Amino acid sequence: NQSTYKTSHSMGTKSFPDFDLIKD
Repeated sequence: NQSTYKTSHSMGTKSFPDFDLIKD
C-alpha cells in the first residue's frame, strides 16, 4: 500500500485520504 500512497502523492493526486495517514 505504501507504493500506492507514494505514487498518488508523487503525481499530486491525493485521492487516498486513508493512505495520507500512512506517512511512513
